[in-house]
Amino acid sequence: MPVASTTLSALTLPRSVVNGIVLAENSGADLTALRELVGDRDDVELLAVPATGAETSPGRGWLETRLVADAVRASRLVRESSDPVVWKTTGRYQVRNLAAVIGAAAPAADLWFNVRRRPERWADMWVYGATPAGIALLEQQLSRMREDDGPTERAMFDILHDLREAGGRVSMRFGAEPRITGVRGHDGRSYEDPAQRAKWAVRSVVRRVAPSLWI
Repeated sequence: MPVASTTLSALTLPRSVVNGIVLAENSGADLTALRELVGDRDDVELLAVPATGAETSPGRGWLETRLVADAVRASRLVRESSDPVVWKTTGRYQVRNLAAVIGAAAPAADLWFNVRRRPERWADMWVYGATPAGIALLEQQLSRMREDDGPTERAMFDILHDLREAGGRVSMRFGAEPRITGVRGHDGRSYEDPAQRAKWAVRSVVRRVAPSLWI
């Protein structure tokens, strides 16, 4: 059962791709308007999750991983599913081809990430897939997600590699290049600007013709 933690735009996806949405919010924002929009739908769950450890958080990636783990534990949709798979996305972004990303995911894994070797070792965190067992694996690595020496995405590359080497069921590359839209938080740059769109196009082509490059 794929359960997408994403914006409500995922409601437009076929139920065969995403059959439930968990929107987890930890800033204390009022969710009343969203609850009214959702109404009595039983396939959408809005969770106000306490920002555990926010006062002493060593970085965005650490806090985000805690949020996802806490939301998965609290979610009715995840709990009621016989075989839950959560696809996490960052709330301010849309993954325009999420159906293709999910559909091309490798079978028999607990974590699905999109990892790059070039131009630097990097694991994208704006969208990834996980079973509850995969989330537990990530939660055990929280101490390595400190951002004292740079973004968590750099540390996540090594975390995923080590988990796989230890026998964890980790898929390191998506079968489709995710198409992200929205505005980045750290610099206000849009993923719709020409340079970002060109980058996505190049990565999509290279993924098909030279998949071992991992760019």
